[in-house]
Amino acid sequence: MYTGNIGVDKVNRQYYSYYYIEGTTDYIFGNSTVIFDNCVIHSKMNKSFITAASTTQEQQYGLVFRRCRLTAEANVTSVGNMGIL
Repeated sequence: MYTGNIGVDKVNRQYYSYYYIEGTTDYIFGNSTVIFDNCVIHSKMNKSFITAASTTQEQQYGLVFRRCRLTAEANVTSVGNMGIL
């Protein structure tokens, strides 16, 4: 279990399974290829972005969310998006 920012700032591959990740803005970020499998992604602030990926065009994949659940604090009424435009 992990609570805090997932900084994936080195170009590599990472795998997170059954993690709990929470934060406010851009709390999952970086340029690695990452698979989040069966994770809980918990937002703590309104209208915040969850991700800030910075993968290059040469990379086939960036941040992959598989069977993850998005949750939020009780007072959060709107989460921006996953950082995808």
